[in-house]
Amino acid sequence: MSQINADAECSNMEREKREIKLTAKAMENKIERSQHERKGAVNKIKELIPQIKTHMKSKENVTEIPSQLNNLNALCKKATDLHNEVLQLLPDDEHKKQKEWFSSIMDYSDAFKEQVEKWIKENPHENSNELPLQTNTSEQPTKEINYAEQIPVEKNRKGFVCQIRIKTRTSCLDRPISKMDFALIGHDDQKKDYSL
Repeated sequence: MSQINADAECSNMEREKREIKLTAKAMENKIERSQHERKGAVNKIKELIPQIKTHMKSKENVTEIPSQLNNLNALCKKATDLHNEVLQLLPDDEHKKQKEWFSSIMDYSDAFKEQVEKWIKENPHENSNELPLQTNTSEQPTKEINYAEQIPVEKNRKGFVCQIRIKTRTSCLDRPISKMDFALIGHDDQKKDYSL
């Protein structure tokens, strides 16, 4: 039994020491396959950028842009990893050409990602009932009711329907953020929320 274990350990050590060398044809196939995968990732980046540009034309899409930016970041990371794999397989004289090609694509996508991040900051999501993300998480936002007023809107059989206007303000952010909430309240205590 000990002889079998010793033989198994020797063969494992030989496998670890021995480097697997690919034939020229196998190496060529591996390079082509890696380049094809990298090109596919680059093409996905090139397809996603115009889609994001189209969505950025309308402020209604402000909720979709961050997730698309995350997808773009993931595609760029995948393409970079695949590019590094390709470089390891290629001869040294091809490295410069491949690096120039890939860096031009990444420079463009990095500049575009900066534009998208700037657009996201300039166009906060206005339809959300949640407050925007804060940079300082130790301080919780506090709400102050500046005023509340009831404005009669219409009279029906059950009684008055009133519009209640409440202006809230958060004070812990750099600048105050105001939001107007409107609600219609009927006699039967049904409340419909029409938040802006």
